[in-house]
Amino acid sequence: MIFEESLKPFILKSIQNSGLKTVEPEWSAPKQPEHGDVATNVAFLLAKEAGKPPRVVAQMLLENMEGLPDWIIKAEVAGAGYINFHIQPHAYFEALKIILKEGEKFGESFVGGGKNVLLEFVSANPTGPLNIVSARAAAVGDALASLLKTVGYKPKREFYVNDVGNQIELFARSIEARLLEARGEEGVIPPEGYQGEYLKTFAETLADTKKKYSLEQLKTLGLKYMIAWQKKSLENFGVTFDKWFSQKELIEKGMIEKALKKLEKGGHLYEKEGALFFSSIPFGDDKDRVVKKQDGEYSYFASDIAYHGDKFARGFDWAIDLLGPDHHGYVARTKAAVAAFGFNPDQLTVLIIQQVNLMEGEVLVKMSKRAGKMITMDDLLGEVGRDVARYFFLQRSASSPLDFDLELAKKETSENPVFYIQYAFARISSIFAKALEQKIKPDFKNVDLTLLDLPEEKMLARQLLSFPDMLARAAKELSVHLVAFYCLELARQFQSYYSQAKHDTRYRVVDMENPARTMAKLYLLKNIGIVLQNALRILGISAPERMESKDVAGAL
Repeated sequence: MIFEESLKPFILKSIQNSGLKTVEPEWSAPKQPEHGDVATNVAFLLAKEAGKPPRVVAQMLLENMEGLPDWIIKAEVAGAGYINFHIQPHAYFEALKIILKEGEKFGESFVGGGKNVLLEFVSANPTGPLNIVSARAAAVGDALASLLKTVGYKPKREFYVNDVGNQIELFARSIEARLLEARGEEGVIPPEGYQGEYLKTFAETLADTKKKYSLEQLKTLGLKYMIAWQKKSLENFGVTFDKWFSQKELIEKGMIEKALKKLEKGGHLYEKEGALFFSSIPFGDDKDRVVKKQDGEYSYFASDIAYHGDKFARGFDWAIDLLGPDHHGYVARTKAAVAAFGFNPDQLTVLIIQQVNLMEGEVLVKMSKRAGKMITMDDLLGEVGRDVARYFFLQRSASSPLDFDLELAKKETSENPVFYIQYAFARISSIFAKALEQKIKPDFKNVDLTLLDLPEEKMLARQLLSFPDMLARAAKELSVHLVAFYCLELARQFQSYYSQAKHDTRYRVVDMENPARTMAKLYLLKNIGIVLQNALRILGISAPERMESKDVAGAL
């Protein structure tokens, strides 16, 4: 928005000169480069008031536009009424100086206004190691928190531990059966219990002692063991949480009772057939929900109500829940509870993280935690590494199912988008190293930017300057995959530009016979490196300065 903001006063003055009421100009980039660099649809917004077709209004605005800056080559009416501006290429390269100045802070903004945001994600049952579905949620949630922080929010990461309920009872009984087996006795795992080998390993550590364990003790020890495992897996994936919130603690502190009393006081509870219901229909749900069953036990939803009430009681302005693909039905009822507490339901956003299909070639790998047949997060990291796993999870919208191509993820070639992007950064680093070897010390204080005169150089500059706007849009839409796409597109543009040096000396970066042009091109590459590194940092992916694969290096 650098050029758009600079052009805005001229648009507003033109509207005033035309005798029309002020409107906020909207901007876009023409699809074809020959149609200009920046376009506004302001004439369409004024057409009704003016009583004239948008094209006529656009022409009138142009005629009343005074003293456009000298970096505008021309302004013209296009299509049905757009005003297109053609910008001097030199202006783009001058604007890149802000990237050099801000460095790793380039792209930061205050769009979020300092609002406190709580992101709850992963929140897998502590009954087994984390699988690849949890890994996708971890990658998306962590990168989203980084993105929101970059644009001015104050995010916190939280993991909700489901450490009570029937699944925990089955977990403890499964440990008990494995412990009996480890001691040479007969143990029977419940039909819906957990069959995984990981419980055998844990039971064997307990079997070494002669101590007898109660079911409650096995539950406590098993949860401690599994939560520690999950924390370690997440740390290896580059994800740490500000808080691990225990459902058991929520119950023991009487938070459910307090929450339900508040709803009762507001007239939102009623009894029917021995059960207690929350009146969620008036708040947009399709039916009222049970919060206390006939046997006196609280429903799982009662815990959800208390938990979300606590989120806002802690002072968060916005709560974002990342839930699995089978949780669509939770959205309306949870928003209803938030509204019943007196908060704006729009303060809660629920993102559904869709299913991950792990593919080996064209074969789908089937997984089941209870049956013990699963690919864990640890397994995946061992196969492809943190950077590749994170990018593959982030390259597609979280609301779309994802086929994780394991064969592609293992390739250390230009076919793998992660290596392709990282090699773009490594190539830039190697070019600077080559320049230093040839006694060329980068000095960008007096660089002659008029020597950047190739069309691809202008395209690269445009892409770099669009970075802050892209981040703002990605944050607004909670679409972190836009950042992943941006990285790939920037790497592609750089590859296309750099590879042409093999056929055209004008594209050569380090040219001992033309030190001034070399410095100008190094200036451009320095900015590419800064932005690429900043984008990868948001995704939680490293930007190595050296990589060894000849396949990828050759492609660049």
